Amino acid sequence: MGEITTEGVWGFYDIVWYLLASGILFFLIFKGYLSPTRCANYFKAKKTLFELEERYNRLYKCRGELLYQYDWAIERGDPKEVIRNIARNINNMDKEMKEAKEEHTYISKHGFVLNRNAKSNKID
Repeated sequence: MGEITTEGVWGFYDIVWYLLASGILFFLIFKGYLSPTRCANYFKAKKTLFELEERYNRLYKCRGELLYQYDWAIERGDPKEVIRNIARNINNMDKEMKEAKEEHTYISKHGFVLNRNAKSNKID
């Protein structure tokens, strides 16, 4: 004979949780917490933070190689112009790393803003 199964049948608690989750989602969308603009800004900020971290790590790695070349050039007795050029490149990388770190700190603190002087985060 056939067996009685409850597969595919929603119980009372399933319906309660479904209604509760739907209500919370509707509230968040209605109040604007999950607006497309806010979601776009969130994902753009995450992408930008990832790109800044990649850039910083790439610069850090190159800076280490330049420091090695700098020490090696001093040991070999290379001309001072070559040593100054390497030192200038190291200073430029330091500035770029500082800018990337400041931008990362700003975005992680304030979120993604198209214009830092703007009063809102809205994308027009």
